[in-house]
Amino acid sequence: GRERVALRYNNSVAAWRKARKGRKPRFQSHIKAAIQAEEWNLFATDAEVLHELERNGNELCPLILQYREAETLHGTFVKPLKYNLDPLGRIHGNFNIPGTVTGRLSSDDPNLQNIPNKGGALIKSMYVSRFGSEGLIGQADYSQVELRVAASLFNETTMIDTYLRGEDMHLNTALDLFDQTKAQYAALDSHEQKRRRTQAKRINFGILYGGGPPALQAALRKEGDFLSLDECEELIERYFEVRPKLKAGIEALEALVCETGYLESFTGRRRRIPEVFSEDEQIVARALRQSVNFPVQNGASEMTLMSLVLIWQAMKEKGYRSKMILTVHDSIIFDLHVDEAYEVMALAKYIMEHVVELSSEVFPGLDWSWLKVPIVCDCEIGTNWKTLVDFDPDDFDEDELWERMEAKHAA
Repeated sequence: GRERVALRYNNSVAAWRKARKGRKPRFQSHIKAAIQAEEWNLFATDAEVLHELERNGNELCPLILQYREAETLHGTFVKPLKYNLDPLGRIHGNFNIPGTVTGRLSSDDPNLQNIPNKGGALIKSMYVSRFGSEGLIGQADYSQVELRVAASLFNETTMIDTYLRGEDMHLNTALDLFDQTKAQYAALDSHEQKRRRTQAKRINFGILYGGGPPALQAALRKEGDFLSLDECEELIERYFEVRPKLKAGIEALEALVCETGYLESFTGRRRRIPEVFSEDEQIVARALRQSVNFPVQNGASEMTLMSLVLIWQAMKEKGYRSKMILTVHDSIIFDLHVDEAYEVMALAKYIMEHVVELSSEVFPGLDWSWLKVPIVCDCEIGTNWKTLVDFDPDDFDEDELWERMEAKHAA
C-alpha cells in the first residue's frame, strides 16, 4: 500500500528519499536503518537542499517547501489565535518593554510582530478594522531609519550625502560596489539591475547586524541569487572600501566594547556584553557582531518609542476614535475610523519626522547633535493589513487613493 510521509519533518522525507533509491523494500525500515547508520547527511532534506534539488528540475521539492511553509504559518500564526480572542472577537498581544536588549518592544501571546511578508500575506488579510465597513488599517514606517542612524553615528559621508540629497541609498550603494555611473546601470537589463540593487540592499542591512559572508550568502539565496562564499567576501570587502568611515567606526566600537565590556546609547541605555572577555574566539566574534547592532538598532527603537508616546498623547487630546494598535520594529500600525483616517496618519507622519524637536516632551535634555540626516516616515493605508497601499497624508487624491485600495483588495 501507499506510505504516509510527514512532509514537515526532515527525517520522514529523508527516509522517503532513501526508499526511492531502492535500498530497502519498506518505508519504515528506512527510518530505523538511517537512524542506526547515522546517514541523514546523505539524504538531507532541509530547505537549502530542497531548493537545490528544485533548481535541478525536481518537481516534488517545491511542493514540499510550500507545504512546510503553509504548515508553519498555520501552526504558528493561525491555529493559536482562537485561544487569544476576547469576547468581542479581537486579539490583544502583550508588549514587553524589557523584551529585547536594544530597547524595542517585543510581543507575545500572540506574537504579532513576526508574521512574515513572504507567505504571510493571507494571514495579514485576517487583520481588519474594529470599525467594520467604516474602518481602515494604516501603517506609518520609519524609512531606512537604521541606515540613517548608522550613517550619522559613524559619520559616513557618502551615506550622509545620499540621504541629504534624498536619493536611493541601495541604488547608490550598488553603483559604488560595481563602480558604475547611473547611465551604465540604466543600460543593464532589468533583471541585472534588480540583482545588483538587491545585493547592495542585503549588504547595507547585513553589515548593521554584524553579518559576514555566510550571512550574506544565506540572505541572497532567499532572493534567488546564489553567490559563493568567496564572492560574498569580495562584495563585503568592496563595501568597506567605498564606506571607509563606516568600517573605521565599527572597528572603534568593537575596540570600545572590548575595553569596557558594555556599550551605552545616546539615551543612557546600557548593554553589557561580557562575552567579549571570553577565551573562546567564536564567542568573542559573536559578541562583537552584537555590539555593532546595538547602537544602531537602539537609536531607531528610541525614536519609535518616543513617537508611540507622543502620538498616543496627541490622539487622546484630539479625542480620536481611531486606535494605535501595534508596533513592528520601526513601524506603527493604526486601526482607523474612516472619518478621521487621513488626519491621524498626517499626525503620525508629522510626529515621527519631527521626533527630534518633540522629544523634549518625553525625554528632556537629549543630545541629538550626532544625527546628521533627515528622518523620513512612509505611510500606507488599506482595508486590511495585507492590502496596504502607499499614501502621503500631506499630498493625495482621495478618489485615486480609494481606486488603488479597492484594486489591491480585489487582487
